[in-house]
Amino acid sequence: MKSDTIKLNEHQKNITRILLEMLLKEPNLSFSYEQIAEKSRIGKEGAISVGASIGKISELCYQLGLPLISVKVYSKEKGTPKNGFFELYKRLTGNPMHLSETDAIRQEIAKISDCEHWQILSDYLDLGIDMTSFANLNTIYPDDIEWNNLNMSEGIKQTVIVNKYERNTNARRICIEVKGAICSICGFDFGKIYGKNFKNKIHVHHIVPISQIGKKYELDPTNDLIPVCPNCHLILHSKGKNEVYTPEQVKQFLKIQNCI
Repeated sequence: MKSDTIKLNEHQKNITRILLEMLLKEPNLSFSYEQIAEKSRIGKEGAISVGASIGKISELCYQLGLPLISVKVYSKEKGTPKNGFFELYKRLTGNPMHLSETDAIRQEIAKISDCEHWQILSDYLDLGIDMTSFANLNTIYPDDIEWNNLNMSEGIKQTVIVNKYERNTNARRICIEVKGAICSICGFDFGKIYGKNFKNKIHVHHIVPISQIGKKYELDPTNDLIPVCPNCHLILHSKGKNEVYTPEQVKQFLKIQNCI
C-alpha cells in the first residue's frame, strides 16, 4: 500500500459504510445526495457536503484499484452524477480513451457491477462489512438499461433496472461454458491479455433485449445469450432507446475500420 494513500476522517468513513451497505442491498440502483445525507444523519441540508466526501472516497477507491464509487450518487437536478465526478475521473485516470462524460459514467457503473473486490475497501477502513457476496448479486450485465436515458431522479424509473432473468447465474455459466469467455464479436480474451487472474471475465449479452420482449419467457442460454467484451457490449446498446445493433452489424463496423 502506498504511504500517501488517501486518509478518510470519521464522517467520510461513515459515508463509505453507507455506500457499501446500499450497494450490497440494492446493487443495481443509484442513490441521491439527499439519501446519503439523511442516512449519515446530517439531514438533507447536508447534501452539499456529501459531494466532497464521496469525491475523497472515490480517490481512495482508485488508489485501492477499485471503481469510482461516487458514480453511483446522482444529482436530482441533473439526473446523473454532478460535474465534479467527470472532473475527478479525468484527473485520476487521464481519460486515456477520451470518453465523453456519459460514456465515462456508463463505464464506471459497469465496472462497479462487475467488481469482486469491494471487501478491500471495507477491510482497509475496518468497517466490518461482508462484501464477499456482492460479486454474486450482479453477474449478468443488464441488457434492458436505457443507455440513452441517464435520468436517475426519484419517482422516475431508475436508469439501471435489472430483470431477474438477467441475474440467472446458471444461464450465464452455461453460455460461457458452451461459447467460451471470449468476445463473440471481436475475439477479445481477458485472460490472454491481462493474465490468468482475469480468465473467464466477460460480459453476457441478450441478443434480444428483455425490454423488447416485455414478458416472462424461458431463457435459452445457448441461443439467447452471447459472451461479449465491454467495448462491444457498449456498441451493441448504442443504437437508441430500446434498440440494439446486432452482433453482425457490430462486426461489420469493426471490418470497416480494419479491426478484424
